[in-house]
Amino acid sequence: MRYIVYTDGAGSTEKNVAGCSYLILTETDYINSESVQLSGIDNPTHAETISVGLAAAYFIDNVKLSKDDIIEFNIDCASAINFYNRYAYKDGKVKSNVKSIINSVFIVKQLVSKCTVRFQKVRGHKSTINPNTYVDRLAKLAIRR
Repeated sequence: MRYIVYTDGAGSTEKNVAGCSYLILTETDYINSESVQLSGIDNPTHAETISVGLAAAYFIDNVKLSKDDIIEFNIDCASAINFYNRYAYKDGKVKSNVKSIINSVFIVKQLVSKCTVRFQKVRGHKSTINPNTYVDRLAKLAIRR
């Protein structure tokens, strides 16, 4: 099965909170989405990185995966993609002082051991309505809660 995941993060330095969200689809079905407020984190890149971990946790907890399954993470933040490409496939200590990010990498490593995981850069949510726009709005909504 091929799963398509969109993630996004948003941050507010004024409120010292961030929001993150994910959307999981197949080519024909909606699977799940979630939006979470992150207290004490205001960096949108950190929020996006954490959203990948939340989506990975959903897969581990709720989907019976096989080695033939493919999960494609569509992310509009190149820093988050580079971070996961650096740490998700290798052993070694994660260089971050944010515990939620370290936990996210740990969960993504578990996911990588179960199936094929790919990280792709997608265009930001500029003037078109698409799944990336949806997760952007969910992340911003989480900040306002």
